Amino acid sequence: MQGYHREGCDRRITLKVDISKAFDSVRWDFLLSVLQAYRLPPAFIKWVKCCVCSPSFSVSINGITSGYFKGKTGLRQGDPLLPILFVLIMNVLSLMLNKAAVEGSFDFHPGCEDLQLTHLCFADDLLIFLEGSERSLHGVLSVLSAFERISGLGINLQKTSMFCQGVDMDSLDRIKALFNLEASSLPIRYLGLPLSSKKLSFADCDPLLTLIQKKFDSWSNKLLSLAGRLSLISSVISGIVGFWTSAFILPKKVIKKINSLSSSFLWHGKTGISSGAKVSWKLVSFPKEEGGLGVKDIESWNNASVMKLLWMLFFRAGSIWVAWVRRRYISSSSFWALNEKNYSFSWMFRKILKLRSTATQFLRIKLGNGDSTFFWGDPWTPFGHLHAFLGEEGPSRLGIPLYATVSEVWSNNGWILPPART
Repeated sequence: MQGYHREGCDRRITLKVDISKAFDSVRWDFLLSVLQAYRLPPAFIKWVKCCVCSPSFSVSINGITSGYFKGKTGLRQGDPLLPILFVLIMNVLSLMLNKAAVEGSFDFHPGCEDLQLTHLCFADDLLIFLEGSERSLHGVLSVLSAFERISGLGINLQKTSMFCQGVDMDSLDRIKALFNLEASSLPIRYLGLPLSSKKLSFADCDPLLTLIQKKFDSWSNKLLSLAGRLSLISSVISGIVGFWTSAFILPKKVIKKINSLSSSFLWHGKTGISSGAKVSWKLVSFPKEEGGLGVKDIESWNNASVMKLLWMLFFRAGSIWVAWVRRRYISSSSFWALNEKNYSFSWMFRKILKLRSTATQFLRIKLGNGDSTFFWGDPWTPFGHLHAFLGEEGPSRLGIPLYATVSEVWSNNGWILPPART
């Protein structure tokens, strides 16, 4: 959702679907056909069948097992084999959705049509993107119904959320009457993070602060020494914060609150004490070589994480987010020439654009044939961006179009420049 923006009046719907995780409802004939379609060894398929169809269990007491009893169902949640088989099954649903969109059963989401992106799926967390019409919604629900018939795994409509844009109230009323779906609003949680097209608020980060508070208030941490508390902050808390900062820029108020909780826990062994710190948290965040304790500075780490997103735009061609942003924003213009004040961009993407001046210190462009390098917008010269170096009048003075590539003004014989005007 980092590149999501509002434009036009296109109708669009996003469904957050809850798929049943009750593996005992999966039909064995369907699972068998899936395993055979992946051309897995017959011996492996036989082992899976034993685990799913005829499991027996034994209880070990003091290292001594006593008999076996037959299980009512096969694999249950928590079984190490379950995630693998569940992903294989969900891939079938993924292929069904893609095929239905190509065949016209439902129309692509206006923002995803170029990439023919229909959904995002991480295990049972499923987001489906579609055009905001009753016909398209009926097509998607038909695919989900067909999947339930062949697999046994159905959706829970009570836990399914629908997010709409450009859909009028009359259409929403008809959708509610026909499909028993009500429109929801952002933000929502997906993979543990809030999905939002706007700037994160302090309230949006409440799950993060609650989790950190819970870690600090755990009874087992009350017996930790100063070194143990420092280790907890440097590893566990930094890991939790790092997961959030890899996707978002945290509000300064949230960073200040996390630092306050960490400082109180480090020096007093509990939270809620705002005074009595032996050293300021800023000094604690210095590297050990500079006299600090090596705790990560959240703000610096957050900027570094955002810089990684910027790096991905140029070096991670396989990423769906990269493909979406490049097709949407920089297919006909240089990333370095985009206006960061353009409000059709999301708040997060505008933040990424603000770090371009920092990123140019670490990036070097290899021209090659110059087909993908913009003459004015990309920092391919020792002077950086030629548009910034020569000013707004540079393109008109040289007679080179603003969005020309280097290959268009260069040949094996040298530069192809128009005659001088004066």
